[in-house]
Amino acid sequence: MRLGNTRRRLPSPVEALHLFGLSAFAVAQPLYAILSRSPEFFVAHRAAGMDVVALAILVSFALPAVLLAFEGLVGLVWPAARRVAHLGCVAGLFAVFGFVTMNRFASGAGSLLLVLPLLAAAVGAAIYAQSRTAMRFVTIASAASLLLPLNFLFVTPVSAIVLPHRTPTAAVPAVSGDTPVVLVVFDEFNPTALLDASRNVDTVRFPNFASLARDGWWFPKATAAYTATFKAVPAILGGEPPGPEPRLPSAKGYPDNLFTLLGRSYELNVSETVTELCPPDLCSREGEGGRRFDPRLFAADVQLVFLHALVPSPYAERWLPPLDTGWKGFGRAGGGITDEAAPGAAEDMIMRNANARIASDRPAEFRAFVDRIRPGHRTLDFVHVLLPHDPYDYLPDGLAYDGGNSIGRLPDDRWADDPYLVDLSYQRFLLQLGFVDRLLGELVAKLEAVGKYDDALVIVTADHGKSFRPGVYTRNPLTTENAPDLLPIPMFVKLPHQRTGMRSDRPVSSLDILPTIAREAGATVSWPIPGSPMTGAAFPERPTIEIWRPSEVGGPVSFARDAVATYPLLDREIATFGSGLPLADLTRRGEGAEFLGKAVAELQAPDGAADLVFASDDWDALGNVDPNSGRLPVYLRGVLANRDGRASADRPLLAFAVNGRIRAVVPSYAEGGETRFAVMLPPSALQSGRNEVRLYRVVPGASGTLAEVLRSLRGGDRSGAD
Repeated sequence: MRLGNTRRRLPSPVEALHLFGLSAFAVAQPLYAILSRSPEFFVAHRAAGMDVVALAILVSFALPAVLLAFEGLVGLVWPAARRVAHLGCVAGLFAVFGFVTMNRFASGAGSLLLVLPLLAAAVGAAIYAQSRTAMRFVTIASAASLLLPLNFLFVTPVSAIVLPHRTPTAAVPAVSGDTPVVLVVFDEFNPTALLDASRNVDTVRFPNFASLARDGWWFPKATAAYTATFKAVPAILGGEPPGPEPRLPSAKGYPDNLFTLLGRSYELNVSETVTELCPPDLCSREGEGGRRFDPRLFAADVQLVFLHALVPSPYAERWLPPLDTGWKGFGRAGGGITDEAAPGAAEDMIMRNANARIASDRPAEFRAFVDRIRPGHRTLDFVHVLLPHDPYDYLPDGLAYDGGNSIGRLPDDRWADDPYLVDLSYQRFLLQLGFVDRLLGELVAKLEAVGKYDDALVIVTADHGKSFRPGVYTRNPLTTENAPDLLPIPMFVKLPHQRTGMRSDRPVSSLDILPTIAREAGATVSWPIPGSPMTGAAFPERPTIEIWRPSEVGGPVSFARDAVATYPLLDREIATFGSGLPLADLTRRGEGAEFLGKAVAELQAPDGAADLVFASDDWDALGNVDPNSGRLPVYLRGVLANRDGRASADRPLLAFAVNGRIRAVVPSYAEGGETRFAVMLPPSALQSGRNEVRLYRVVPGASGTLAEVLRSLRGGDRSGAD
């Protein structure tokens, strides 16, 4: 063994360099590679330049410093073991590098993902110990411990946060008008859900959206400028079409925007969730509920990003909270960050994760914005809220339930091929959208209470949509299959003193919001924008939609507008969930729908119970339902098994009886070698206090026959719960 002096108690300078260099490649480089592609992550966390510098110092120097301290301590206590400790540290860093590399380039290699990095680490450490050439190579490579953080801080797009600079803004002429402006941007909102069978806004399910459509303009063929929040919201506020170049979703990246246009003349009430386009001299962050940089939350998110890069994807799905659904640990449908994921998937998952965690109390954030609305003219009230964005946790009346991530959403952000799992998520989306309608009603009521609704320009829209189709990507990448779900957005525009509603099929987009506001406020947009006022006397024809796909630089993609603004989900939604019926009674209608509403006593039942048992942790909450607690246990999940404890091989149709009546009939599904179930009970099915909920198997081949599935005594399963 040729490594250093056998009697040395402390690591030599060269050995210290080696630890810093190997740590740079094993830990720092994977993190920098991911985070440098997502500078929006830092904006969402409200991280300042010094916060990013502190992160780079910790990532590049903290771990090797700890390893050096460990090695030195071993040398002081047991000098003969110091060399072994050093080799152990080297082998460990080789192993980390191997896991990250395998996870990136060979994520489907199965058990080899665990074996090969360990073998490579052992071989690498042995060569390092015996070969002076290898040691010289590591010495030279140690320069990366300085070059990588410098590149991250001063060369990558993150440099826009670190380096102080002020982008010149366009000259803003004086605003001549005094129209109050209210702009509400919801998030991940597929407008198909608003429609009834007549393709009008459903007045029963969404009365406040329907009321807004009666009061103002409704544009059912409106489309988004982008399919990811960090560029879609700046497109709304700045009026500029997104391109492939990285731009911070902040005042640095978009110095010309709605806030700088009106901010010198208007009083601003601004709530930005993940962007920061309102400059500090115009907007106080106190208006966002005091939300500032949280170092503990930031560190936890960075740590989880690295763990997903380190842990092999098959195991990350089981062991780690998913990056694509809020990092709250729900379910098992997570995903690692690999090069085999869809283009831009890593960046998109990071941002969606940060969004959900930072804005964890979304209703409170929206209501705080509403509370800050004041009377008067020359006011701009703006809010972007992550609703009805997943996770789906809310019922139409505002009660919450233990929801979590969507079962059936795969690690690469596609839906599974099982139509029921997609229907289940869409059902939960509909219920949460009912709550969004309620929040919209609270906003309008506040505007009326302060005497501003009639005088104001009110625009309600969303940044982009979401797809709910089996086998199709939910968001990213944008394809011809999901474009009709991702690009359409809600667009409601109530002009000042408007008395009559107008439905218009004009091909408007989110790029038309800024010129519409400028026209009504008497402001002149002094930077080039392609949009037009949506309610003007004339409007341009736009037969095609051109949009840059997230994280791709090969050029824009075009879609025929007539092929996009078609609401392809509507027929399936109406067939599955009906139309014009209260959301409190919402239940899926498919196979076995003839049982719904019937008393169990009226149905045939064979002697004895079914040959299945089930386990579920969700049943216990049904014994003492208290709506005053703010929660309602309507989401039930569990596992089916044969009576002998073996996993059930079939996928039976299941009926759920609540207090003696069948209130839901759904198929079971397969996952992880088990047969599982997940069902949303209609909120109206549960009563205060004790509820008797029984599970039945629909007996195949026996018309109208049910067999009860008994609950086993073993621990339950909560697929999709934390």
